[in-house]
Amino acid sequence: IQPTITFSISSNSIQFGTLASGSARYATTSGGSGSNSVAHTMAASSNAPSGYTITYVGPTLTSGAYTVSPATISADADGIPGSSQFALAAAITGSGTIASGYEQASNNWKFVASTTSTLASSTGTASSDAIAVRYLANIPASQAAGSYTTDLTYVVTGTF
Repeated sequence: IQPTITFSISSNSIQFGTLASGSARYATTSGGSGSNSVAHTMAASSNAPSGYTITYVGPTLTSGAYTVSPATISADADGIPGSSQFALAAAITGSGTIASGYEQASNNWKFVASTTSTLASSTGTASSDAIAVRYLANIPASQAAGSYTTDLTYVVTGTF
C-alpha cells in the first residue's frame, strides 16, 4: 500500500477585527467576534501506521511597534482582558488528540512564538480527523487599539 496523507484548512485568512483594551477578541473568517468562536477547521487523514503530527510556526500578533505577548492560559475562556495575550485552542473529532495546553474543551489556550510547536497528532491511521481552531487576543490600555496581524504556517507530517 502506498503511503498517503491529506490535509486541508477551511480558510487561509481569518481576522480579529479591531483589538481594544478591556474585552477579549476572537478571530473568525468574517471580521472577528466578541464571542468565543471557531476561526477555521483543519482536516487530516493518513494511512501512516504511526499517525501524523500537525505543527505550527510563526510570530505573535503585531501592529507597528506594538506586539501582543504569546500566552498560556489555563481553564479560562477569555484570558485576562486588559492584559497582553495571544493564544490558540483546538478541539478534535476523530482518532487524534490535541497537544497539552491547547485543549479547547478545558478552556486551555497557548501560543509559542517563532518556534515550531505541535498542535495535534495521531498515533495510528486516521481516516478523517477534523480540528476546530480558535484564536484569542487581549491587549492592555497602554497598547494602541487597531488591526494586529501575524502569519502562521501549519504543517502536517506523516509518521510512516
